Order: sequence, then structure tokens, then C-alpha cells
Amino acid sequence: NVERMEGADDVGGSEDTSLASNLREAIKSPIARRPPEQPQGSMIRADRMEYFKKRQQVRLSTPTFNQRAQLSQEVAQVRSICKDADRQFDEVLEESMDALQALSSDYSMLASKWKEAVSTREKYQMAVRKLSDRLDLMEDAFVQSPEKLAKVLYKEMAMDDLKDVVRGVLYVKKGGSNKWHKRHVALKEDFFLMYKTEVSAQNAPVETIHLRGAGVFPVSEREQGKKHCFKVCVGKKAWYMYAANAKIMIKWTNCLSVAHRWWEGPIAPHEADPSRSRTGTRTIPVQRK
Repeated sequence: NVERMEGADDVGGSEDTSLASNLREAIKSPIARRPPEQPQGSMIRADRMEYFKKRQQVRLSTPTFNQRAQLSQEVAQVRSICKDADRQFDEVLEESMDALQALSSDYSMLASKWKEAVSTREKYQMAVRKLSDRLDLMEDAFVQSPEKLAKVLYKEMAMDDLKDVVRGVLYVKKGGSNKWHKRHVALKEDFFLMYKTEVSAQNAPVETIHLRGAGVFPVSEREQGKKHCFKVCVGKKAWYMYAANAKIMIKWTNCLSVAHRWWEGPIAPHEADPSRSRTGTRTIPVQRK
């Protein structure tokens, strides 16, 4: 067509020549050299292939029927275990609540009994204090003559007639005196009785010391010139005593320190501690050398 138009140029004029030049330029352009488009069927085939690949992947990731059955069985087992655990937990919780209620009732009962015991103890202590004050007043009336109080309490003052006493022999002198006397002594509750000889022990004592508020102290050999010596002080009065050996001295210092008051019961073995006297007696423990 171009050649034909060029031949017509020689014959017919300039219009046909411009058209032929335009056609040449169009043939040389990149659009004219573009490869042909693929047909629509190949695109559909590629999409189907992609679809089947994805479907195969889904099949591979999806469990089989046997696997589903096994999983369902495991799930059922786990659910039964959870149910059993819940049931056991409920039983334990119920038992714990019952035990807690029983403990609370027991605690309330014990608390009420404890309050009653405390109130009773306070009443008893108050009554004991009142009685102790009255007895102290009565003892104050016999401060100058403790032998009269002992005679009122025990009536028979002979050593052989007294029961539950500690007996022995000590050498005694009063404070301010230089003369020692051998005495048969007896400790009856908080009364320290002294007799001249064994024969006179059948009669009344020659001297009586009431140990209420007394103090028992060891005395050195340099002070009195005697070994195994100790001192008993009651108020402003003092008595010096010494024993034949250290064992006897320790025995008497301990006994005098833990002597209980006449209106109290006898001391228990665990209370026989010189530092816990119930008569108010003060003592300095003596160690055996």
C-alpha cells in the first residue's frame, strides 16, 4: 500500500505522499513491534493449577478421620479427668468447711471457758490478797513475841510433838554477843525453833525466829572466826550460826530460804529454790568449796 501510494505521488499529488510517510513511521514505532498477547485459556489453566495446589496443602494440613477420632477420645478423657477433679475439690472443700465450723465452735467454747477461768482466778487472787493482808495484820501483833504466835498455831511446842519439821544441830549466837551456844534447831514452816539440848527439846524452845521477811547471808571466816557460818536477819535483829561442815550449812541456808508461810501449803519439789521464797526471805546462795 505504501508503494502504491508512492507511485500515486508521482501522478496524483502531495496528500498521498504524506499518508505514506505516516504509515512508515507507524510501522517503525515500539507499539508495532509488541509481542502478541497470550490467549485467555492459558490464564484460566494457571489459575486452576494454583487452586489445586492450595487445595492439596489444605488436605495435607487437615487431620484424617482416625486422627479426628483419636483427638476426640483424648478430649473426652481430659473432660472426665476435669470433672473428677472438680468433684474431689468440692468434697475436700465441703469437708474443710465442716472442720472449720467444728473448730470455730470448739474455739468459742474454749474462749468462754478461758474467760470463766480467768475471772475465777482473779477472784481467787483477790480473796488470797485480802486474807494475806488480814494474816499480816495478825502477825504484826506478834512481832515482838513470835513464840506466842507459834504456840497459838501449834499448841504443843516440843520438838518431838512437831510434825513435818527439819531437825539438826547448829551453833548460834545473837548479834552483838560473843558467846556461841549449841542449839538443837527445828524448822516448822516459817518458824525457826531453838532448843538447848535434846532433853530440853521435849519442852518449849528457848528462842523462836519468825522468818517472815528474813534474810539469809553467808559470813566469812575472817568476820566471825568460824567456818561454815551464815547469818539470819529479821528486821533489826540478827543471829549468827555455823555448822559442822559445808554440807550442813548449805542444807540450812536453803531450807531457811524456801520456808513457806504457816498459812500456805507445803512447797512442791520444783519450788525448792532459794531465789523463789514464799516468805519474802532473801538469800545469797552458798557454793560448796
